[in-house]
Amino acid sequence: MEINEIKSIEDFKSFLLIYLAEADYRVTEEEKAVILSHVAAAKYESIKRRIDKSSDYECLEIVDTYKSRFLPDLASRTALIAEMEQLYAADTNKSVLERNMILGLKKILLN
Repeated sequence: MEINEIKSIEDFKSFLLIYLAEADYRVTEEEKAVILSHVAAAKYESIKRRIDKSSDYECLEIVDTYKSRFLPDLASRTALIAEMEQLYAADTNKSVLERNMILGLKKILLN
């Protein structure tokens, strides 16, 4: 599934990180700060609106569609997984939903 909001590696990382941060239905200021280190605020809002309009299945398909284009090798995928862990660590209120989402996204990214 292709979408207009993803045009670069930073857009893809932002999509994935926003989707992960919203796994527990709330994005903390700390999580938002990590995400905004990758993308401008206007682009953040555009990607967030897209995620809010999409089902989980559609979001996971988007991740699967773009992973090969923007993460061509194991090193780049591993680096993004480390950023996902950094986002999880930024949230002082650890969420089981976010932890489980990381596990699911790892499977998609590494296969």
